[in-house]
Amino acid sequence: MRTIKEEEVDLLDYRNFTEAYQQIGQFLEDVYMKKRIHSSLGYLIPEEYE
Repeated sequence: MRTIKEEEVDLLDYRNFTEAYQQIGQFLEDVYMKKRIHSSLGYLIPEEYE
């Protein structure tokens, strides 16, 4: 997904796959689901939409 690539992956250097997996998971949980608005959800964050 473009957002994850631009806002997480492109900005960091990961030492290995495990670290990348953990950091991307943390990004999804903390930022993508709780802070970032989504146009497909009426410009709400997923927590508000649910």
